[in-house]
Amino acid sequence: PAFSAKSLKVGPSRMRDVGMSMTMPTPPAAPYTLSHSRTPGWESPWVARPLESLSHRNIYEQLHNGGSTEEQLPDGSITDESWWPRTRKRARAYLLNNPHVPLLFRFINITFTTAALAIAIRIRRVEKRNNATGILGSSPTLVVIFAPLTLVHVMVAIYLEYFGRPLGLWRTSAKLAHTLLEVLFVCAWSAALSLCFDNFFTTPIPCASPSDVSWYSTLPWPPSPFGDNRGTAGESLCDDQLALICLVGIGLLMYCFSLVISLYRIFEKVKYH
Repeated sequence: PAFSAKSLKVGPSRMRDVGMSMTMPTPPAAPYTLSHSRTPGWESPWVARPLESLSHRNIYEQLHNGGSTEEQLPDGSITDESWWPRTRKRARAYLLNNPHVPLLFRFINITFTTAALAIAIRIRRVEKRNNATGILGSSPTLVVIFAPLTLVHVMVAIYLEYFGRPLGLWRTSAKLAHTLLEVLFVCAWSAALSLCFDNFFTTPIPCASPSDVSWYSTLPWPPSPFGDNRGTAGESLCDDQLALICLVGIGLLMYCFSLVISLYRIFEKVKYH
């Protein structure tokens, strides 16, 4: 029989298509993989809610169950267990990464060191005016010696850290000397603080009541050159000595905070690099 050219070209193609065709399975109702990432999917309506309001521990389980995190998570989903670690992490990142944190502690240290120097000078002037030099011990003199050195050191540290070469470009010996100098001043102010406490409890004025020292001493008090402390120079000296203890203690804490933050930053850089 005679076949046209068109039938010769189309017929074999149709037979081949019929023989190779197969039915595809119907797609499942739910996808095989999780259709959401860590954040809600594109089909979820947008709401002005911060990312911290989502509990990341249960977000995958909630999305896998077919619900939206914005529908299943209540407003008070932040529990007490998740609040403290998140706050601690933010505070740690702020202290280690913010460049103004050491500067803040330096300025607080300068303020309280200057105030301690003024109180120590005032104590010595009151003692000389009443012919009782040294009645409060050697702690005011020690503060007068340490405070100017501390002010110079803090000023130089601020200049080197914020206006000099970056600390990363310093030599290892220079970094070590800078850190050890901080430790030296911490030790000096620790000695000054302990001496201030000792002079407050052992001065013959006296500043502390007998019941405050009865746990370690049963010796009678020596006669006070000021007699009754009420309304006299002795009461003023005791108040100034107590203020000196507070100022020296806060200045010592600022030095310790600066040293700890500096060491933490060095350790963090070493750990990651």
